[in-house]
Amino acid sequence: MPTRRQRLLDLLAMGRVANVPTVLCNVFTGCLLGAWFWGGLNQDLYPGHKISLLLPLLSGACLYLGGCFLNDWSDSHWDKQHRPERAIPSGRIHPQTVLKIAAALLAAGLALAFYARVWALLPAAAIATAILIYTRFHKQTPLAIIPMGLCRGLLYVLGFFAQALPQPEVIAGLFEKASPLVPVWQDYSRSSLFLLSLSLGLLAYIAGLSLAARFESKGQLIGNTKLLALLLLATPILTHTWIWIEATPKPSYLAAALFALVLLPVITLIRKRGLGLFVSALLAIIPLIDLIVLAPISRAAVAGPLVVPTISSTTILAVPFLALLLALALQRLAPAT
Repeated sequence: MPTRRQRLLDLLAMGRVANVPTVLCNVFTGCLLGAWFWGGLNQDLYPGHKISLLLPLLSGACLYLGGCFLNDWSDSHWDKQHRPERAIPSGRIHPQTVLKIAAALLAAGLALAFYARVWALLPAAAIATAILIYTRFHKQTPLAIIPMGLCRGLLYVLGFFAQALPQPEVIAGLFEKASPLVPVWQDYSRSSLFLLSLSLGLLAYIAGLSLAARFESKGQLIGNTKLLALLLLATPILTHTWIWIEATPKPSYLAAALFALVLLPVITLIRKRGLGLFVSALLAIIPLIDLIVLAPISRAAVAGPLVVPTISSTTILAVPFLALLLALALQRLAPAT
């Protein structure tokens, strides 16, 4: 019989809790983008809006944890041959218990997204679908890195939809005011392009991470494969900065430079110390990708409370660094992979 401490450690490891702070930072970034868009650009059309973080953050965390538990349940037969020390193949936790936990967490993630704002259910459902696709095919094809990356990239959309899209009755009221609708939907068109760029950037980073891990473990990270992995890992430097060219480019560029300065030693030095540490480090620095977006938003927050209500610029800048430190601390308790 496993002890309570062992059972707790098993649950933490199965949930990849070391990555949860980075997941929360992704959702936080999406929320701030939504608050900046709606509170700053269109506050006059929806004057009662206040930024609300708790429900979308919990939704993102539950979806991520549910996906991790589901993945371990799905891999239990493979783990029995290759990773017998894990909780399910070792018999410490029954597979049906893991499946029930996964289902409960995924259902909670969808429910929390719905209660945050009805439209947030759309990206939450897309994340859940990507989780199911990845779980079903990740042992069969390397293309499974695409739904894995989507699970991350759509966290931005989840946060944004939880803030920037008003409830249906508010939208119905907006249609009665025909004149202001044109600039509003034009703003949504621009924000959609921005969200697409951010999501693709994070998807590319996760794909680069997965590619590096997959071929590094086989000793094949050479030549074109290595170059492709490096390009994918560096993609957020482009996708997360270009949108700020006409607004506040300097904070975004400085944050991108910081991310690049941290990414370089991770690739060149930490990679040589082992695959596990390499992948864990790449996962832990994901909040620095979010910083590329949060830095200019924090600059805009100085202009007034309508831009990002109730959250100071200092807090906005502190969140990615806190997420990074907490991720590194949790990696000492449970592995990130």
